Amino acid sequence: MNSVRRLMFIAGLYYFLQGMSGNPGLHRQSLNFYLTQHLGFGASELAYFTFLITIPWMVKPVYGIIADSLPLFGYRIKSYFILGSLIASLSYLIIFWVGLSTVSSLYLLFILPAVGVASSDVLCDKWMLVTGKPLNVTDRMQSAQWFSISIAGIIIMVVGGYIAQYMSLRHAVLLSLPFALMIIPLTVFSWKEDRVDSVGHAAQEAKEGLRHAAKSKKLWGCAAFLFLFNAMPQLGSPVLYVYETNALNFSQVLIGYLDMTANVGFIIGVALYGLFCKKLPEKLMLRLIVVSAVLSAICFIFFRGPFSAFIIFFGSSIIGIIAYMGPLVIAAKACPKNAEGTVFALLMSVINFGKQSGNIIGGWIYEPFGFTWLVVFSTVCVSATWFLLPLVSFDDSRR
Repeated sequence: MNSVRRLMFIAGLYYFLQGMSGNPGLHRQSLNFYLTQHLGFGASELAYFTFLITIPWMVKPVYGIIADSLPLFGYRIKSYFILGSLIASLSYLIIFWVGLSTVSSLYLLFILPAVGVASSDVLCDKWMLVTGKPLNVTDRMQSAQWFSISIAGIIIMVVGGYIAQYMSLRHAVLLSLPFALMIIPLTVFSWKEDRVDSVGHAAQEAKEGLRHAAKSKKLWGCAAFLFLFNAMPQLGSPVLYVYETNALNFSQVLIGYLDMTANVGFIIGVALYGLFCKKLPEKLMLRLIVVSAVLSAICFIFFRGPFSAFIIFFGSSIIGIIAYMGPLVIAAKACPKNAEGTVFALLMSVINFGKQSGNIIGGWIYEPFGFTWLVVFSTVCVSATWFLLPLVSFDDSRR
């Protein structure tokens, strides 16, 4: 196996394990089912709860700063990566042992695994940038990551539907544990990283990288566009789940199969993206991001039953792939040397915060106006992001 294929394999395997363990994890549909059916959450309440437990994904620069400036046992990545996986694993054991009683306890218990998985995700992204940029294979590694997490998503959605239907949330969480543990030997035996001889030298490198990043107009413009693009009213998971469960009376198994169909479409989209889109100039890429998002959203105007659902979930996932992958590639290109982990984490946090804010706004619109008007409003708002494209400075050709 040559070095590039090895890097792609490791990146893909990590994201597969991450998807199975906590992003979203085998227990995610069970959690949504518990909140809506046992605690009576509506769309906006589910969006709020999802926002709270994803806060660790919105402060990802903190993990990057620590890893860039304070190596643990001589390593910037490996040691913290193992620590993050241990936090996630121990958190799942605590959830299983302690049980579930109140909304507050649910929040406290589920935010801990998010800390572990989110911190590990930052370090994987940093490793991808540090190793991939010199070989000019960052986009290929990202494609491998998203292909693998989509495979995990297919498994999660099919199995997760049955788990939500027939198992308790506590036992569903326990099923995510082995995959969190598997990340540790993968890190120990597969990841190569040179030891950092001087903590002071590492901190100085990170400081210089951040200073350079703060002066980058392209980086600020990229961050502004990524936030505003993602903060538009979303047809996100909370709204879709409530609509499917309460309005359409879909079973948990059917919802699982629908999400599986979306992941199959996503995999096909990733393959098409790798074949046709990775060499596009940034200017054209950004325009396609907006067009892709608009077409993906407007498909849901026809979402009325199981048959239309399968077609829409499959088609919108393929169409919307550029809206998923394009911003990640643009963010990766904007990262300066020696602060890759911190800056890429910052941009991912901007995306995550924007998406969760968009989910909350979507919940606000859905409850008084219904699903159809949410689709219309979402499509109009996403279309308006075309006028935000000047925020990002363009290169005439792909670097």
